[in-house]
Amino acid sequence: MVNVAVIGGTGLCGSAFVKLLSSAPSVEKVTAFTRSPLPENLQSPKIENIVKDSKEWTSSIESLENTDIFVSGFGTTRHVDPTYEIDTGVNIESAKAARKAGVNTFVLVSSFGASAGSRFPYMKMKGQIEDEIIGLKFPRTVILRPGLLLGDREKPKSGKFLLTLGKSLRGTFLDRFVRGTYGDEVAKAGLYEAFKPLTPGAEPEVIIVETPVATAQKYE
Repeated sequence: MVNVAVIGGTGLCGSAFVKLLSSAPSVEKVTAFTRSPLPENLQSPKIENIVKDSKEWTSSIESLENTDIFVSGFGTTRHVDPTYEIDTGVNIESAKAARKAGVNTFVLVSSFGASAGSRFPYMKMKGQIEDEIIGLKFPRTVILRPGLLLGDREKPKSGKFLLTLGKSLRGTFLDRFVRGTYGDEVAKAGLYEAFKPLTPGAEPEVIIVETPVATAQKYE
């Protein structure tokens, strides 16, 4: 049995993680750090929901006990200012706190094209977050790089046209350009990799999932 902590549990990908974890037989407890309470459909006896401002998560994360996996589905929209400080600050500080708490596996929802050397600010930011977390040397780091995120949101990050286009291109040769991915596919891909047994004494392992849709199909 494993214990899992999640940040960003009310977002598209984060909520998909929480939902899957609450029904996973191998999971004993889920600690969900959120800025607003989880909706009723995500509440479960297995879930402890800690509701705080994201600036206050770090101390609580450091105090986690017997937590095996930490999932970050936290991310801001590209149109929120200052996106960089919010996204990098919360993700990196939470990762550092999780490392101090003895977490073995860190799962990060990043983005297609993420690279610290990218010319595009959003991709560059995501790449810098990845590099910082890899540098913490968790026994296992899982990085998910979905393309256009598909699914219902209270406040869509992308325009309705792009979301409609992404759905219509699924399964066509043009999908390689947008890589439309549903939130539950991202979560399944992340948990498939996170639930694999760790090899004691092995070097830190970094798993980068460029096509979450394909990996999600392996999740049971």
